[in-house]
Amino acid sequence: MKLFLFFFFLFSWITVSLQQQQDGKRLVAHSDPYSSEEARLRHRRRRPRPTTRRPWWPPRGPRPGPRPPIQHDPTPRTCPSDWMTFNRPQGVWCVKVFYGPANQNQAEQGCKNMGTTLSGVQTKDEARRIADAARVVVNQHGGGIGEVWLGARRKNMCPYKESCQPLETFEWTDGHTTGKDGFNFAYNEPNGWILPAGGDNRPWGQQYCLAAEVHPNCDSCPVVFGFFHNQMDDKHCQDTFRTYACGKKP
Repeated sequence: MKLFLFFFFLFSWITVSLQQQQDGKRLVAHSDPYSSEEARLRHRRRRPRPTTRRPWWPPRGPRPGPRPPIQHDPTPRTCPSDWMTFNRPQGVWCVKVFYGPANQNQAEQGCKNMGTTLSGVQTKDEARRIADAARVVVNQHGGGIGEVWLGARRKNMCPYKESCQPLETFEWTDGHTTGKDGFNFAYNEPNGWILPAGGDNRPWGQQYCLAAEVHPNCDSCPVVFGFFHNQMDDKHCQDTFRTYACGKKP
């Protein structure tokens, strides 16, 4: 009986010892991330991190310096004091009337010599002011009736009076004037009077250019053909008139 108890306790002690050893191995395996061969191999395959940054390719050039401050014009752009200022939707436009005499081509060249161009007319108010300025210039050079050349040209699609409606016959040539509100034609104009005609032997052809009538001192007095001060008429470009209106941006 004693011998039986001895072997029973010995077997129990060995069993408990083996169980504790197995539990210890499990704890070590869970606490050690490199306990398995697969984990060790994965750790060895990791590439070492570079100690320096890889250069950019292609290499960058030097950084640009700070941007210079934007220079703002402290004074607004205005017309010269002896020019008329017209505040148009598309921007300020400056106009001045000069004394010729000149045909249309000479008037245009006279404007270009000053860095300007024959001016169109944006509104009826502009038409009035240009005609009044031409009146002053005419009176400074002996008075009398006159005309002032404007920057407009008959459209190619309107070779005859019947070809187009009056307000569709001409177009502005200064590159700034727009629309048709500035046209102020006299009655039955533009009529497209083609020369030679009626005994007139001047071989001038169609009236391709445009001018406004100028009376020296009266708005309601006829100038020529029953036309009044400030009214417009199509003219032969070869005609010689006493004044012309130049325009420019400020």
